[in-house]
Amino acid sequence: MKNRRLSLLTLLLCATATWMGCSDDSGPTPPPGTPDAGSNDVRVTLFTRHLTESGLTRHPADFGSGPLEALIPEGESLVPITGALKEPGVYVFPEVPQGTYYLHYGNTYLVTNSRDLDLGINRLGRPDVVTLERGPAASLALEGLEPWVDSTFPSSGLQFISEQVGLAGAMYPAFADGATSGSAEDVSLSVAGAPVRFEQEKGDRAWVVQRQPRALAALPDGSSREYTSAVRAFQLPPFSNDGSQPIRIQGTLQPVPTRELPLDWRISTFAAIAAEVHPTATHAFSDFRLSPIPFTQAEWIGYSGELLTFDHSNKAGDFNETLVYGNPYPANWGLVGEAISYFTVPLEIPGTTPFRRLARMSVRDQPSALTAAPIRPRVGSPRGLTVDGADAFTGLLITPGSHVIQWQPPASGSPNAYAVHVYQLRASPRGTLLSASFYMSGETTSIRLPAGILQSGAYYHLNVAAIVAPSYDAVNRPFVLTDTVSFGSAEAFSGVLTVQ
Repeated sequence: MKNRRLSLLTLLLCATATWMGCSDDSGPTPPPGTPDAGSNDVRVTLFTRHLTESGLTRHPADFGSGPLEALIPEGESLVPITGALKEPGVYVFPEVPQGTYYLHYGNTYLVTNSRDLDLGINRLGRPDVVTLERGPAASLALEGLEPWVDSTFPSSGLQFISEQVGLAGAMYPAFADGATSGSAEDVSLSVAGAPVRFEQEKGDRAWVVQRQPRALAALPDGSSREYTSAVRAFQLPPFSNDGSQPIRIQGTLQPVPTRELPLDWRISTFAAIAAEVHPTATHAFSDFRLSPIPFTQAEWIGYSGELLTFDHSNKAGDFNETLVYGNPYPANWGLVGEAISYFTVPLEIPGTTPFRRLARMSVRDQPSALTAAPIRPRVGSPRGLTVDGADAFTGLLITPGSHVIQWQPPASGSPNAYAVHVYQLRASPRGTLLSASFYMSGETTSIRLPAGILQSGAYYHLNVAAIVAPSYDAVNRPFVLTDTVSFGSAEAFSGVLTVQ
C-alpha cells in the first residue's frame, strides 16, 4: 500500500526484502512475470509477508476457491474476464483493456487500473506457525504484582504477548484486591485470532504484562475517570505448548520504564461534524489506545496488545491532560496511538426495533505526531451520498441488480483513498452481515455495484469512508490499510436500502 515510494524508502526495503531484486545502479528490477510496458495483461500476486526479529520474508499464499475475476465496465454492466494461476502466488488475467477495472476477490472489489496488483498481507511471527482448534488455559504463579484491583472497573489484567508466533491474549484472574502475588489454575486466556502452538526449539517466548487502572481528576459532577496502563512485566523463556495442557506462567514481574503522553484532544471538533456522518447521527463516546509495534516503526504489523487505554465520556468535553504509560518492550519496537470518536446512527427495518450502528472518525499516528499539535479530524466524511442519483441518507426503495453509488469529496481534508462497505441488516437473527467491500483511490468518487450483491426482500446500508493515509496505495497494494501508522478516516452512513 505504499504510495509512490521514494528512493530512500526503496533502499531501506532492499536491505530487508531481497525478493525486490534491487541493483546498485538502476533501482528495483521487476519481478519475473511482470507485464511489459504497454501489455494488456494484469498480474495479481498474493504473498504473505512475515515479520520476525530477522526482518521480512515472503511466501506465496493460496488464492483459495472463492471468486477471482477482473470486471470490465461496459455501459451499465461489468463484464468478467477470467485468468489463470501462472505460478504459486501469481495469477494473470490476459487482455484486460487499459483503464479502470474491478478486481473481484472473495467479497472484496478493488477499483484499480494497476497492471501489477499486490494482494499480499503482513503477518507478525514466523511463517511456519501451527494454529490450534482450541487454545489452552493458563496456570499462573506470579510474584511482584502491583497491588491488584479486582472489585472495580476498570480492573487489573494481564496481557500475554508473543512476537515469535504473532499472538496477543488477555487474562483476568480473580486475585484478591491488594494482592502482590497470586496463583490460579485454568485461567481463561482470550486471544485475538486463532490459538497457536508454541515450540521451544524455535525460540517461542511470551511477555506477561500487568495492566493497571490509573485515576484522573473527577468530572465536575463527581463522576470518576480512569485509564489503564502497562505497569509491570517479565518475559518467559522459550517454551512449548500444543494446547493439550495449560500454559505454565511462573515468574516475578518487574516495574517497567514509564513515559508521559500529553494529549490535547479536541473531541468537540469531532462532535461538531456529526451531521456529516448522517443527518441523524449523534456523538456517542471516544477512546484512545496506545499500542506497541514489534521490530519496526514504519508499519503496524500484528496486534500486540496495548500499553494504554482510555475511554472518554462525551459529557467530559475536550481532553487536555497528561497520561502516563509503561513500556516493557525493546528499543527497536515502535509505538502507535489512535484516537477514535464514535457516532450512533439509528437504522430501522419496518416492524423492528431500530438498529443503532456505530460510525467512526479516527486519527492514528506515532506519539510524537499526536502530541505535536491538537488532535482534530484529519478528514471529513464523504458528502452527498447517492444511489442512482437519489439521496441515500434518507433511505431508498430499490430493485435487485446493478446500481451506481456516488458521493462528493469531504468538506475538509484531501482523501487519498475511499472504502465502501455494503452491510445487510438482519431482523432475525438480529445483526449485520458484510456483503461486499470496495477500495479505491481518492480520485474515484463513484462505483458500480455489481449485480448479485443485493438480494430481493433484504435490507442494506452503506458505509463510505474517506481515508487520509500518505503511505497507503489503494490502487496497487490495497490490503495493508490497517498496517499504516499515519492515518485518518471519517465515515458516512446511508439510510436503509430496501430491496424489492
